[in-house]
Amino acid sequence: MIDPVSKARMRRGLLALSLLPTAIALLKSPGVLSQTQNKVRDLSWDDLIPADWKPEKLLEGMNFALLQDGDPRANEAMAKLRELWDKAPAVNSLHGQHIRLPGFVAPLERSAKGISEFLLVPYFGACIHSPPPPANQIVHVISTEPISEKTAQAAVWVSGRLDVVRFESALGVSGYRMPQSKVQVYQGKKH
Repeated sequence: MIDPVSKARMRRGLLALSLLPTAIALLKSPGVLSQTQNKVRDLSWDDLIPADWKPEKLLEGMNFALLQDGDPRANEAMAKLRELWDKAPAVNSLHGQHIRLPGFVAPLERSAKGISEFLLVPYFGACIHSPPPPANQIVHVISTEPISEKTAQAAVWVSGRLDVVRFESALGVSGYRMPQSKVQVYQGKKH
């Protein structure tokens, strides 16, 4: 038989456990985060590549100098490379961090108001005029405010929460997503 004091302690413990998911959700909400956790961190494209991922190993044994355009072996090698790049791993520890990343816009969705959804890529023309980079070098961005075509032609800074989420589009596979992001014309690094 359980005494009344122990019974009361057990009830309080069960109540506390039942409230734990709600407490965790509240702590994760933006209004409750401390200023330190909300601080925006500037990242470089290299920061998005896991330290143990060595893309150059993917090319070992492939002698592209011996292959001509249209050669079935070249097509096979490019298809294999594309498949491996689409599966490029992300840095999971970056999930949920507030970051700022420079890059170039590859538009996904246009409207009369401008471009609100795009892929952020490390170099001009990626995904449009050349094959897409590895998935860990592409960020799917959903902007809070549509950007103009003129802004999309320049380098930009994108800031917001970075999520490790895969997204497939006609332009490429991204390993990251930045929903509700702010986009500004690139002005150089702030000091």
